Amino acid sequence: MNKKTVSKVNLFFSGLLSRMEENKTFFTDITINFKSGTKNFPAKILYGDEITLDYQAVKRNVEKTIYGI
Repeated sequence: MNKKTVSKVNLFFSGLLSRMEENKTFFTDITINFKSGTKNFPAKILYGDEITLDYQAVKRNVEKTIYGI
């Protein structure tokens, strides 16, 4: 990924995280489907006590920084 794409993805995820923070009772998870050519890569953002990204059978905790994600 180039720097421009990374910046756009960071902006997208920071917007999702801020909406999840504002509406804690509404969101339990968000399902995302990344696509590259004909391949699909499903991911899920789980919101509980911590925010977790579940992508390709690997779960990672999302740490919030000043910039959002």
